[in-house]
Amino acid sequence: MPRIAMISPRHATGELARAYRDIRPIMPHVGKLVQICSIRPDWVRLSVSNMVFTLEAGTLGRRDKELLAVATSRAGGCRY
Repeated sequence: MPRIAMISPRHATGELARAYRDIRPIMPHVGKLVQICSIRPDWVRLSVSNMVFTLEAGTLGRRDKELLAVATSRAGGCRY
């Protein structure tokens, strides 16, 4: 069971629901890594902006960056 309370897009209301709607064109599936920020809708937007920047900037391709992120998370036992 996660120790961080998360609000899924299905249960979001108000500003959080708007934040989830706003990021949908960029991130159709709102993963747990974003949902852990759900207590602060401004953090939801910021975390998605940071992810997009990280995946798009630099010389390493997005696919390789995503593979590295998955491998790192798995090696560290991250549940999010």
